[in-house]
Amino acid sequence: MMKSALATLLLLLAATGSIAQSDSTAPKRPDKNTSSIEGTVVKDPGDQPLKKAIVEVIPEEEGGANYTAVSDLEGHFIISNVQPGRYRIFAERTGFIEVDKSGHRLAGTAISIAAGQSTHDLQLRMLSAAIVTGRVVDEDGDPMANVDISVLRYGYSSGRRELEQERSERTNDVGEFRIAGLLSGRYILSASPSPDFSSVTPFKRSAPETDKTETGYVTTYYPGTNDVSQAVPLELHPGDEVPVDFTLVPTRTFRVRGSVVNSGSSRSSDALGQGVVMLHPQNFSSEVFTAAEVDQNGKFEIRGVAPGSYTMTLMRNDGETAQVSHQELVVANSDVNGVRLVPVQGSQIRGQLRIENAPRLDLTTLVVLLRPANGSSNPVVGSEQGRLKPDGSFELNNVSPGRYTVSVSGGTRAMRDYFLKKVIAGGRDVSDSDVIVPGSTTVSMSLILSPAAASLEGSVVDDQNQPVANVTVVAVPDATHQDQIDRYQRSLADQHGHFLLRGLTPGRYTVFAWPHIEEGAYYDPDFLKEYEPSGEKVQLGEGARRTVMLKVLPSPN
Repeated sequence: MMKSALATLLLLLAATGSIAQSDSTAPKRPDKNTSSIEGTVVKDPGDQPLKKAIVEVIPEEEGGANYTAVSDLEGHFIISNVQPGRYRIFAERTGFIEVDKSGHRLAGTAISIAAGQSTHDLQLRMLSAAIVTGRVVDEDGDPMANVDISVLRYGYSSGRRELEQERSERTNDVGEFRIAGLLSGRYILSASPSPDFSSVTPFKRSAPETDKTETGYVTTYYPGTNDVSQAVPLELHPGDEVPVDFTLVPTRTFRVRGSVVNSGSSRSSDALGQGVVMLHPQNFSSEVFTAAEVDQNGKFEIRGVAPGSYTMTLMRNDGETAQVSHQELVVANSDVNGVRLVPVQGSQIRGQLRIENAPRLDLTTLVVLLRPANGSSNPVVGSEQGRLKPDGSFELNNVSPGRYTVSVSGGTRAMRDYFLKKVIAGGRDVSDSDVIVPGSTTVSMSLILSPAAASLEGSVVDDQNQPVANVTVVAVPDATHQDQIDRYQRSLADQHGHFLLRGLTPGRYTVFAWPHIEEGAYYDPDFLKEYEPSGEKVQLGEGARRTVMLKVLPSPN
C-alpha cells in the first residue's frame, strides 16, 4: 500500500511540475490594444538594403507617442507596442533622401494602425543625395571668404512660382564650400558677397564723390552672370558630386539717396529718430541685400547697389511704437536720388474670441494669426500673432498697415473639429474678405469659433479601382475663398488608400488626389485650371460628414 501511495504521490508531483514548466514556457499573449510596424529600408534604385537608417514614427494628432528604430544589416526594422492611430513614418540617413517609387522627395509615409493589427511589409526607399562643391575667388584669383552660395530651384510661394532657396552655405577662409543633401533635379547656383552694411552709419557726401564711378562685388549666378535670367541650370543626378567654381568680378554699382519725411510734411524730420532703410531683391524678398541708417536729419544713402528691381523697406522701432514704409524701386544704370519715404505708425488690434455654444475649453492654447493677403511678401513690423488669455481676449501690437487674413491656430485634440466662423473687425463682418489695418490706429476685433466644422473622408483608387497609398489629397475652396490659405486642407492617404480631412470650414470645395505634387502648387489658380474638371465637387454644411471616392490624378509635369 505504501509503495503504491508513494508512486501515486510521485506521479502527482511529476504532473504538477510538468504543468508548472508548461505555464512558464508558454508564449505571452500579445496585447490586443497594441501593434507592431515592421519593414525594410532600401536604396533606390536597386532595392539594396540600407543599414543604420533611423526610422521615426510620428502621430498625426497631438498626444500620441513617438517611436524610433534603426535598420540593421539587412535594412530591416521593427517597432513593437505601437498604439492604434494614424502615423507618419520618416527615414533618415546621412547622405540619403527619402523618396517615393518615382524618385520624388517624400514627406513621410502615411500609415493607419488598428488595435492588434501589425504591418510587416513596409518598404522605405532612400536615394543617394547629390553634392555641390567648389571655390570662390576674386578677379586676381585670391580666395573670397564668407560668400553665401545658394542652391535655388523653382517652387511655389504664396501661390506664385518663383525661385526658392533649397540649401545654402558660406565659403570658408580659403573660399571653399560644400553643399550636400540635394535631390536630383535642375538647380540655379548663386554666389552673394555678405550684405554691405558699411553704409549703416551717418554718411558724409562730398561733391567729387557724387560723380565718381563705383564698383563692387554683387550676386553672381552660375556660370558667371549678374542676370538670373541668363543663369545656366545645373543638372544633378543621384550620388553626383559636382564641382562648381565662381570668379567674382567687380561690377558697376550705384547709390540710392533719399529722405524720410512725416506724413503731410515736405521736410525731413529729426523727430523721427533713428531708423534703417533696407533693400530686398524682389526675386528673394526675404533676403536683405543692403541697408543704410537714417541720420538725424532724416536722410539716408545706400551704396553698392547693383542694377535690378527691389523693395525698399523703412523700419523704425523705439521699443514702444513701430513705423514702417514699403516702396518699389528700380535701379537701372545710374544713381537714384530724391527717394521719399513716408513712415506709417503701426496699429494695435484688440480682440475677443468666444466659442459658439460656450463649451469650457482652455483658450490659452490658441493663437490668433495675421497673414499678409494676396501673397504679399513685404516684411511685417510688429506682432503677427496674439496668444489668447484665459478670458479669450488678445492683443496684437505694432502691426504694419496692410491687408490681412485672420486665422486661429493651436488648440487641443478636443478642438480639431472647430473652425473660425465669424470675423468682425472695426464693426464690419469680414469673415469672407480681408481685414484692412490702417496705420496709427486701434482696431477692435471679435472672433467666433464654432465646434461644427465639416469633415471629409474616403478612398483613393486607380483606374482598376485598386487603392493607392501615399497619395496627397487636397480640398481646395471655391474661387471666392482661394486667397484664404486656412480654408485649404491636405491629407496623405494611408496604406489602404484611405484619407481623412477634418476641421473644414463649411462651404464648396473641389477635392484632388495627386501621387506627387509640389508643396503650395495647389494655391496657384493657373496650376489648378488643368485639373479642375477632374476634381470631385462637394458642398459641406456645418457639421457635415461626407464620404467620397477619388480617382488618382496624373503627376504634374
